[in-house]
Amino acid sequence: MEGTGGGRIERLLRAVEEGDRAARDELIEVLQPELRACASRMMRGQDRGHTLQATALVNEAYLKMFSRDHPHFSDRKHLLATAARAMRQILIDHARRKGRDKRHADGERTPLDNIALEYEGNGVDVLSLDEVLRDLATFDAEMARVAELRVFGGFSFEEIATIEDLSLRTLQRRWSSTKAWMASRLL
Repeated sequence: MEGTGGGRIERLLRAVEEGDRAARDELIEVLQPELRACASRMMRGQDRGHTLQATALVNEAYLKMFSRDHPHFSDRKHLLATAARAMRQILIDHARRKGRDKRHADGERTPLDNIALEYEGNGVDVLSLDEVLRDLATFDAEMARVAELRVFGGFSFEEIATIEDLSLRTLQRRWSSTKAWMASRLL
């Protein structure tokens, strides 16, 4: 977080929690590049004719995250993870409104060799993926958060390890089995 100053972020987070709207706007301005990058990664996984744009996704996530008077984010990582979750929910709601089927038109499902690349590339339906993530959260909430950050947020394993306070090696080992489980559910 060089360049934006971790102390500045922490100060802004405290002010936001106390209801300071100017601090809220400043915080979002400081984090805008990271939020836009996250939204752009998520939008790469959407159909070409998708009506939402990355900027609109960030704006809707902002509204969702700050709908309460005194939102609480423990730190920058927590805010970014919350933003990724809000963006995921917005995309899911948008897909539901569009009335998409949970499967491809031909009824086939796409193998999930590399879940992040498959999602970005072509084939994993956002509603099916959301259903699998909700199922995963019932027995492994931590790995459900990891999958959400990886697949929807486009975060690297290094970033996720920091956010979730896991060793990189442990995260990658657990991700391997989680990814296999998710693939079996999406096949």
